Amino acid sequence: MHWINFFKKDFLKQAIDRNFLLLTFFSVTYSLFYALNPWKGLQFVVIYACTPPVFYLWGKYMAGIAKKTLTLFYILIAVTFLYSLPAMVSVVLNILEGGFGQLDRNLPMFWGENL
Repeated sequence: MHWINFFKKDFLKQAIDRNFLLLTFFSVTYSLFYALNPWKGLQFVVIYACTPPVFYLWGKYMAGIAKKTLTLFYILIAVTFLYSLPAMVSVVLNILEGGFGQLDRNLPMFWGENL
């Protein structure tokens, strides 16, 4: 039950630093550009605003509890692969559909009406 400690006040007091605040500021600023696009909507604002700071805190937490550096490396590589999987599938499907010259690669095609 180590993951419960991720939400404890003691960990958050230690983990929230200047880098976290800068990352949050830039993430929120970047995500607000999606508020102007009615097709993408609020889901993109929330995802782009929350993902980088949460991953930053999660990485700091995992670095603190990992027993071995190699274990931490494999965990972070696995999370990176899983998080990148939808983007990689989107690119492969787009290349199979029309070759390398297409520019309409997008993640919402998996759950939107574009299928």
